[in-house]
Amino acid sequence: MIKQIVALVQSDVVSNKYHAKPEHSATVCHTTKSLVVANDLIEQNKVDLLIVELTKHVPQYQDFISYVREVSYPTKILVIASLESNPPQERYLASGADLFLKEPVTKKCLDLYCDKLLNFDKHKLGALLHLANVALQLETAHLYIGSAQYQLRKREAEILAYFFRRKNQVITRTMLIDGIWGFSDDVPEFTTVDVYIRRLRMRLKNSGAILQTIRGIGYIAKEL
Repeated sequence: MIKQIVALVQSDVVSNKYHAKPEHSATVCHTTKSLVVANDLIEQNKVDLLIVELTKHVPQYQDFISYVREVSYPTKILVIASLESNPPQERYLASGADLFLKEPVTKKCLDLYCDKLLNFDKHKLGALLHLANVALQLETAHLYIGSAQYQLRKREAEILAYFFRRKNQVITRTMLIDGIWGFSDDVPEFTTVDVYIRRLRMRLKNSGAILQTIRGIGYIAKEL
């Protein structure tokens, strides 16, 4: 299977490096300096790896990484920063980057890092979480209902996993926020939690599992 790479670069000097294919993978690499183009490529293709080059700290790039992590959970994200840019490394990792490197990075090292990320060892995935005829693979955000497979967003998968691990238990909105968002600065309102629940209910429609509302308290995941 052909692997798809999108490289969002800021430098002409190093951009040629990102056209190179990892030695052991059949890949197609799309290189662009446009955030809009990179976003379109992410939305139109099943992208396996996103490479983000930073010659300076751009807050929009950090937001873009967060967005990609939310809408394309299986996509691996590699950030490469120049020494002069001095970007806040911890913020990019917290936003969803899988790996953060600082230049100089040789072409051979880049090939190796890309190859590692592209060939994620599926045997290291955790066990499937089950409820009735529904199964969830949290690491890839894949939802299985019978023989059908669906791709969830990151938060959707995390919320559903929280319920599946606590099936037949009443979960309040506060418990859900604490369990999923923790001490994050981006803590949602209760209404946002309700939106996620509605989306998941649509996903679970016609399956053997439901997220039932317990009026005035919260929700419970159980079999029909």
